Parts: sequence; C-alpha cells; structure tokens
Amino acid sequence: MLKRIDIPILSWRISNGESYRMINDEWDEELFPTDEKVIEGTALEKSAENNIYYIIFADLQAYPKERLRTCFISSG
Repeated sequence: MLKRIDIPILSWRISNGESYRMINDEWDEELFPTDEKVIEGTALEKSAENNIYYIIFADLQAYPKERLRTCFISSG
C-alpha cells in the first residue's frame, strides 16, 4: 500500500487506529503507541520493513517535514 510513497522524506501524523506487531503468530505491542502523534518517515519505514504487523485500522497522514512542524507550532 505505501510502496509508491517516498516514506522517509515525510513526517507522518498518526490519528486513531489499531495495529499490532506479530511475534510467533501472536499479537504483541501496538505499531503506533497512543502517546505518539508524529513519527518521522525513516522510523516508520524501518519499523514496517523489519516487523510483521496486523493492521485493523490505521489513520496516517503524510506531510512534508516543514509543513507538519509548522502545523503543530501554529495550533499550540
């Protein structure tokens, strides 16, 4: 799904979702912890490439790094 997007050059805003890392066919930790609202593209790509996840629902929004930083500063 995200192969065509240059993930590392973007910042990602994370909204509601439910997704888990799979270990030995069992659900483990969440892909996006609830206290983490923004993830850099390099970290997202590394996590997605090095783990297997079961995604029930994910709301990810991609922004140029400068744009997302500006949005958060402006909104307080």
